[in-house]
Amino acid sequence: MANYYLKDFLTLKPKDLLQLYFGNKGLLMDFAWGQELIVDDLAEAILALTDPALVQYEFRTIYKWANEGGIAALIDEARSPLHGSLELGEKLGELENEHARAMYMWLNHDDVFSHAIDLREWESRRGKNHYYVGPGIPCDGEDEQVRQKLGATVAEYFKRQSKGKKCKVEYYMRTNPDRHYFFANPEDSVKGFRKYRDDSEDVIIRAAYRPIFQVIFEYNAEDGDLAVHARSKKAKDKMFEAMCTEVLGFKEPPNAATEVFDLSCLKDGKFRFAEDPEMPVESITLKMVMLNLNKGTDQRITLEASPHKGDNRQVEGMMQKTYLAHGVKLEDVFVRKAKIEIKFKPVNMHKVGRITFTVGYPQYSDLSDDEKSEMARRYLRKWGILVKHKAMSESTNVA
Repeated sequence: MANYYLKDFLTLKPKDLLQLYFGNKGLLMDFAWGQELIVDDLAEAILALTDPALVQYEFRTIYKWANEGGIAALIDEARSPLHGSLELGEKLGELENEHARAMYMWLNHDDVFSHAIDLREWESRRGKNHYYVGPGIPCDGEDEQVRQKLGATVAEYFKRQSKGKKCKVEYYMRTNPDRHYFFANPEDSVKGFRKYRDDSEDVIIRAAYRPIFQVIFEYNAEDGDLAVHARSKKAKDKMFEAMCTEVLGFKEPPNAATEVFDLSCLKDGKFRFAEDPEMPVESITLKMVMLNLNKGTDQRITLEASPHKGDNRQVEGMMQKTYLAHGVKLEDVFVRKAKIEIKFKPVNMHKVGRITFTVGYPQYSDLSDDEKSEMARRYLRKWGILVKHKAMSESTNVA
């Protein structure tokens, strides 16, 4: 792309959009716009503003996106559920050129523009660490409490370095595939600089400010990859731990020895609970499931039932009817939680009784440490529900 020049920029932008830009800021209210835009006069008026730097900065940003790739990225970003799944291609196609389209987006969809800028910056960064945490983990970044917990944990880590007094976390989501982005913005340590005193042209003074820096997380719900960008290897590992425990629901960061609950087998109505002769049972009943339908959306359904007339597969039947009613494919169903009841037969005249428990991905469980709970865990391992977490993989300096 050619270098930015103010007069070239003004020549390429429609007069009505430029007038709207300055009107929104309350600037150049006395400028004579006229029927035809006189670029030299407008450029002179901009440079005569008390502080033209912000206008020039925003114009440079708009100019960088005024190309085919930039407009395509803005259209794609607008389709995110965060922006109401907007379809802007047809509207933008009515405008005369990419420069008009970029200016229109800046004026009318500044949130889309802001998110697209952040995501492009993320994609261009080097030195990310990649960790495998598993696909399909519920990731509710729109929950303010979730963001606050992550921000507090990030801030606490950096406070030992005289940083992190404040830390706001911003959340974005992109689809196809579903990717969840968390931008943590901890406050940096104090920085000093020299400047001219505002009321003088020749008096130089020292001043201080507190900038922010970013820690960025990207969770790909389709392939289970969690990418983390931070300033050091140690910081990346600590931020990985924070994301796993505060957002993804792990009690502790996963590794090859970590056991997690994988409930994917339960979504198939044909699944049968296999029995173990060493732990004979009278019955095993699926009493409740909490489902996410159409991965990437917020459709959550809880199905719960007790055996009826000797049939202890009521929930499985309800699941099949639910899939048909909502038109979802089996691969687009995620089982979030499940309640299971096991009725044990006496063993060597020893009455064990029954146990009803709830488990959830990745590590939710209300099982205790008693005999029945341990027998339930053995069954969960036999069914492939309580499994070793896939070995965590990490690759440094991957973009």
